[in-house]
Amino acid sequence: MLYGTTLRLPGEYFIDEEKGPQAQCFVENFREFMRTVRSAPTAHHTKSRAFTHRTLSTSTHVFIRVDEMKKPLEPPYRGPYEVLERISDLVFRVNVEGRSTTISTERLKPAFIENTTESPPTKQNNESNASPAPTTSSNRLPRNPRTHKRKQRNQ
Repeated sequence: MLYGTTLRLPGEYFIDEEKGPQAQCFVENFREFMRTVRSAPTAHHTKSRAFTHRTLSTSTHVFIRVDEMKKPLEPPYRGPYEVLERISDLVFRVNVEGRSTTISTERLKPAFIENTTESPPTKQNNESNASPAPTTSSNRLPRNPRTHKRKQRNQ
């Protein structure tokens, strides 16, 4: 940059003033290339499946997700409710408070209910009927070495 010369923009340093036949050739090649270009097939983003628990297909009872505004500390699921019928892999018929309701599996979560019809296991060992052994120093949990050293220092 010298005094008395015309100012140039930075982009003007690299632009060639002669465009001539090269520009026309470029445009023709570009048009030909654009005619051959084909769009890529679109991806279907809506086909993702919601998570379903693997034991949902065999569970006898389910919890139903509450899809409404909840108050603070209100549980996100209601139930458990009995499964009446599995209409398909995605729809179950559930007994909700005495009514048969059709619900999508996206709102369901399996309920693991303890089987109460079986009798509790009986104790056959005589030792199990005995009173628990008194706590002695031999059956206590090991002490934390840091707190044990502090107690010794304080004494």
